[in-house]
Amino acid sequence: MWVILIGGYLVGWRGVSRGGVIGLSALLAGYFVLRFLVLDTGLPGLTPRDSGFGFTRYTPEELTAMFGAHPLPFYAYNVAVSVSTVLVGEPRNGIFSLTRSLVERDVSLPLVVGALASVLATAVVLRYAWRRRREWRSSMAG
Repeated sequence: MWVILIGGYLVGWRGVSRGGVIGLSALLAGYFVLRFLVLDTGLPGLTPRDSGFGFTRYTPEELTAMFGAHPLPFYAYNVAVSVSTVLVGEPRNGIFSLTRSLVERDVSLPLVVGALASVLATAVVLRYAWRRRREWRSSMAG
């Protein structure tokens, strides 16, 4: 929610006041302080569940063997593919299923439709943002 509200506020949509944006930002910061400093829960480990990486789903044991004491690349992968999933619909659950199906020439129509819908939606949003950029800049300046 924070990203959506900040994004909307930055482009001039004033559905939430400046005080609301500041308050929500303070709550988000408080969450991180509570989670990482006060409760010391940190990030989840590699062992709680299976997870996708690249073109395959791995068990916790396999993930631990791959990343061991250095899980940061795995976490970075998860963040990057989460963004990619929203923007282009691939990968799904951490696995590049559509890409694999295209390489194997066993194309899944639902995966193609989902990716196409995501790409088109992203294109519409980017086009809208590009066309309104001067208006947003001028409203930010003054």
